Amino acid sequence: MLVLLEKRGLVERVSHPTDGRARSVTLTGKGRRLHQRLLADTEPLRKRLRALFLPEEEKALVDFLARISEALSPSPWRGHARNGKGEPG
Repeated sequence: MLVLLEKRGLVERVSHPTDGRARSVTLTGKGRRLHQRLLADTEPLRKRLRALFLPEEEKALVDFLARISEALSPSPWRGHARNGKGEPG
């Protein structure tokens, strides 16, 4: 995915100043502009979706979706202790 985003000029990877193995990924100016445009374009939909839930329900939904996403994707934390909130700890 990063390769595709790089080819489109949306992100760039740069070497870490002291660790040759590490890379930092950041949005380019083009990537930031696209992110802002998509955020603005989807605001009406996000507002309609938020209106379906009470604030505490919205938080619970986001927490559940994050938990599902974590369970379905490879993670460097998989198999490590958790703090009971789905976070390394």
